[in-house]
Amino acid sequence: MLTSLSIHDLPAEVVATIFFEITERSEKYECGNLARVCWSWNDIVQNTPKLWSRIIVTIMEQGASINLAHCKRHLEKAKQVPLSIVIRSILDPGQTNSSRRDVQALCPLLIQHRWRALSLVGRNALDTFEPLFRHIIDNPQACKLSSLHLGAYWSLSPATPLLVRRLLAQTSTITDLAVPFELLAPTYGLFPRLRNFQGRYGSETEVLRILRETPQLQSLRLSSLYPISLRQDHMGVAMVSSSGPEALCRVEAVEYLDIDCSLHVPGSLLSQLDLPKIHTLRLSELRWGYQAADLWIESLMGNVLWLARIKSFTLERVRVSEKLLIRILQSLPVLKSLTLDSQEMVSCRITKALSQQPPAEQRWLCPYLEEVRFTLCTLLKEDDLKGLVEARVRGVPAVMPTGVTDPNLVSPVGLRKVVWNDRDMTEEVLGTG
Repeated sequence: MLTSLSIHDLPAEVVATIFFEITERSEKYECGNLARVCWSWNDIVQNTPKLWSRIIVTIMEQGASINLAHCKRHLEKAKQVPLSIVIRSILDPGQTNSSRRDVQALCPLLIQHRWRALSLVGRNALDTFEPLFRHIIDNPQACKLSSLHLGAYWSLSPATPLLVRRLLAQTSTITDLAVPFELLAPTYGLFPRLRNFQGRYGSETEVLRILRETPQLQSLRLSSLYPISLRQDHMGVAMVSSSGPEALCRVEAVEYLDIDCSLHVPGSLLSQLDLPKIHTLRLSELRWGYQAADLWIESLMGNVLWLARIKSFTLERVRVSEKLLIRILQSLPVLKSLTLDSQEMVSCRITKALSQQPPAEQRWLCPYLEEVRFTLCTLLKEDDLKGLVEARVRGVPAVMPTGVTDPNLVSPVGLRKVVWNDRDMTEEVLGTG
């Protein structure tokens, strides 16, 4: 017989594990806030050092220094658990000296502990964090990083890139890495355990190289890719891309591909990849005109064979016509989840294409679709979404016609949720809780 359980009935170790998972994934659930909920939660939080192992430090504008006393109390509660350090900063170039003093004051507190992750969030003067980089290099046993994220930066001294490259060359334990390609250049093959990679300001050859030399890579995020075949970064390192065709690059483990903020989308790069396990594709903020977008989509659909494996597809702030968007959906036969965000051209034509029953012996558009989300698609109307729900959720017949063996030839299957700007239209139309 099943009985209802409260979270207070769970063992403290289980609750602590839940708290650790949510604090690792979201800054919203900081352990100090959890401790204020009730006495029992406070007792668990205060007596679980692991919950204090993630420390978030914010470097504000000039004159607002780091609260070192608060940091010290936080670190004391972490005891000897390896730290995950997050430093957030949004600074103007003129505030570099102030932020450097803050980091130098923080370093004596941090270096007393072991580290497991370092993330620099925001737009930083990377030179500011040289003391942290040197500590990692000088103390490899205490700083076995599994995660390293370097945010956008400016004001590089000649010594800083070399320092970062030395750091990368000795951190083979990293599984999660986010750095610009120009800092990564000489160290591509040094991350045998790498599973998640975010790269910026790279060429096609650089992307292919990291893919070929990281066999366990599962998630790849690329932004601000370069279309040119030869460039020289501002640190004097030449980045060369081959001009001839590349051999097909098979990447066994990649499941997630995200491309954003690019003036150039490397169609030739995507066509050179063989991704047998890919299931999620996200394209966002690709800044080209409709004609260029349409031409690229045509090339993409004709040359990228792994598109047929995509089960989750997100298009966010990409200028593409509705006609081509429908063609994209036609090239995703096993799609289960579709998200269209800030697509100014999306209108009732898309919802009608998804709702329209095809002629006999033809498939529905995206017959395996289970979830559709429309966000900030300003041309869509409420009736358009209600029509989609009526056709793809309510309209599924309970009994198959005689002689038909493939249900996808008759009706769509599995569509369960249609969301429009956070409104669950499925629940509103069908009244399901």
